[in-house]
Amino acid sequence: MAQSSGLKKPIGIYLLAILFILAPFGNVLISFAGSGVENWYEPTVIMAFLQSIPLIDWLWLSLLVLTGILLFRPHKLSWSFAIFTSVLVLIINTVRIYSGDHNSIDPNYMRIFSAMALLCTLGVLIIAFYFRFPYL
Repeated sequence: MAQSSGLKKPIGIYLLAILFILAPFGNVLISFAGSGVENWYEPTVIMAFLQSIPLIDWLWLSLLVLTGILLFRPHKLSWSFAIFTSVLVLIINTVRIYSGDHNSIDPNYMRIFSAMALLCTLGVLIIAFYFRFPYL
């Protein structure tokens, strides 16, 4: 009996890609929930919140989605881009922890959320860098 020796599908990488794509939505929703506004989930309030998000935040959140999409294509460049994006998010979260990032979110909630995001991003970055191009 002949067995095929093909490569297995990189399910872990696909999961990571999906998490990169979903991360901006979770980030925005957690920010809205942490604003202290009771009816943050109402469409009119959400629209006001969405309009208040700075352009720089839209850029790095878009980079997360782009990174997730690129990870579905097995290539060293997409893996390197994921590492770059993780480092960028790590820097942004670190700056926000230490600067207090004056916005509508409760400062204590922001520090806790940023610290958790910092630890998660650092964990993903260590795993991504350690395993470098695992599916190539």
